[in-house]
Amino acid sequence: MRSAAASERSAESAERSALAEERAANIAEREEQDRQAPSLSYVAKGRTKDAAVVATLTYGPPELDVRTNGLWIKSEQGDWVGSAFNSDPTRLSVHGEYTVPVDLRSESRAVEVKIRLECTEVHSDRPRIWERTGVVSFRGPSRVTVLR
Repeated sequence: MRSAAASERSAESAERSALAEERAANIAEREEQDRQAPSLSYVAKGRTKDAAVVATLTYGPPELDVRTNGLWIKSEQGDWVGSAFNSDPTRLSVHGEYTVPVDLRSESRAVEVKIRLECTEVHSDRPRIWERTGVVSFRGPSRVTVLR
């Protein structure tokens, strides 16, 4: 009886240890992916009909396929108005720029624009996908503020 209980405790202990090792390995893998993840900077350019958010890949894999999958404009009430959508992917290398046109013709005030980009690793047996979100402020025709 004691031998069976001791064996059961030993098996449970081994199982807990194996789960802890698996969790640690998963955490290490996620941390490594975060270190290799792309970093983008965002700039607001233009105003009204020629406005755009320009995202520059500052760090990350050598090449990514980048596409816009969401764009929102902050309303006067503070709500984000817009929607998720999918654009065609564009190949982007480090220090390359990805431009997202924004129609601000109906906006007569300073506005904030949020974009969500999907970045897919190109040259990999198991391509990784990251989502990145940037927010920029359009303050007027000649003044631009960058928020990161």
